[in-house]
Amino acid sequence: MTVPKDWQLTELYLAEGDVCQVILPETLSEAQALQITVRIGAQTDWLQPNSSNVINGQYKRMPIVSEVFDVKPGVTEIRSQYGGNIIFMFSEGEHFTVDVDVTNVVEAPYYRYGQTSNAEWETIKMRDAPQTLMESDKCVVAVATKDARKVTNPDELMSRYEEIMGMLNYAAGFDESEAPPRGKQWLVNDTQITVGGAHAGFPLMFWRLYFNMADNRTPYDWVSWHELGHNYQQWQYWSYAYGSESTVNLFSLYIQEQLFDSDRLEEQNTYVTAADKVDNGMTFDEGDVWDQLVFLMEIKHAFPLGWEMFRQLNRTTRALSDDEANYLAQDRQRQIDHVYKNLSKSVGYDLVLTYERWGLSLSQEAKDEIEQLGLEKAPGDLSHRAAGKAVPSNRCV
Repeated sequence: MTVPKDWQLTELYLAEGDVCQVILPETLSEAQALQITVRIGAQTDWLQPNSSNVINGQYKRMPIVSEVFDVKPGVTEIRSQYGGNIIFMFSEGEHFTVDVDVTNVVEAPYYRYGQTSNAEWETIKMRDAPQTLMESDKCVVAVATKDARKVTNPDELMSRYEEIMGMLNYAAGFDESEAPPRGKQWLVNDTQITVGGAHAGFPLMFWRLYFNMADNRTPYDWVSWHELGHNYQQWQYWSYAYGSESTVNLFSLYIQEQLFDSDRLEEQNTYVTAADKVDNGMTFDEGDVWDQLVFLMEIKHAFPLGWEMFRQLNRTTRALSDDEANYLAQDRQRQIDHVYKNLSKSVGYDLVLTYERWGLSLSQEAKDEIEQLGLEKAPGDLSHRAAGKAVPSNRCV
């Protein structure tokens, strides 16, 4: 999982070329000050000549527009060539609180879900700073102020982001007994990003040319679920082994089902076409990203446990000791076995035959472990061949 960093936003904006003063208490220790850095601007992508979105050297903004500065007890002067929202970042170490003054800055538009009223927003969104921050309990959305000013119902917009963040946390297996990481996901619009129309990481970056994060439709778009899903994957522990661009869409499909009671794989008839390919000898490793997703979704549809099997898999993986996790990450076969064993135990059936049907090899050790549990073997063919509508989707992967 990509754990969110500890970014603390402010309502302050440093204008381009200006110098501001960050004033920390003189009583703050040097060690404590070293835990604090100041970032100017949330648009962190470093555009380079070989970045896929920099076509024929066509830069739509300067290559680096976000800068990070160290601070010290007392007064630290900061100058930013390009300006940006002022963000305080904190590294691991001593836990403490500190009062900070910042001078020679302006107020930026800022909306806090559950606190800022729509009437207050009508005034706040007219502040002069070119970038706006919108915050909920689980995420921060950074958008151009010219887009934010078109938002007339920020409650609805941010409630949607909050809603999908809750769904992601649930699908990842987090609940009251295991809270998700404390930091918030940041979703940032930019004039130009390094790769794709959007990409995961911290912060998540969305190319404004294609995706306006201030549009009510964006939190309900596949692209948001997909990119946020990447940040929840258990990469080297099993997600890579089953396809990083396949397993990520377990999150996407869960959210689509919850919001719209629909399934992209059914819409595109992918369950049927993938099953037909397997009938004709295709193996898991020969399948495309959608075929590999079907393998996991066939198991989900075949048992009443449904999505809970993946929630349990995520929780079990997080519960591994460091030594167990490192051992698992060293070998793809162990990762294949890890999912097989956990899903078999969760659904109460030995899934060995469906693995054989898909040509996905298991170690003898893993098969023996499950066999010793005395579980009944599930049928090899778990295909979900319900009639799907072959409707092309314009959602982004």
